[in-house]
Amino acid sequence: KSQSNIANLKSKTAKERWVHLSRTFDVKSLIQQVLEMNSQYNYVVSILSKPPSLRQQSECEELVGWFKSRVRKIFNNLKTETITDVIRNCKFERKKANELIIKQGEIGEKYVISSTI
Repeated sequence: KSQSNIANLKSKTAKERWVHLSRTFDVKSLIQQVLEMNSQYNYVVSILSKPPSLRQQSECEELVGWFKSRVRKIFNNLKTETITDVIRNCKFERKKANELIIKQGEIGEKYVISSTI
């Protein structure tokens, strides 16, 4: 059934698809959520892009909840002080799509947390 729905949508004009989607989903709310996530992400990046010595304790503490919600399996079992220390000392790096980060079999010197928006 979902395949026929997709085929049906593909046969419609962009305007017809938009009308269908706006009736099916609360598009305004979804757009607002995406913009809010983007704003949060930009705030996190602005803090993590600073050298560790310039990060305020309060900034690091603010990010604890964000880290816990994104990387639950790792950070949920750690003390807040430990997570704050990780945030204070981590390094933010932007990578391009398909850029090599870790080569299988190499001994690593980093722990990588990958995030996309």
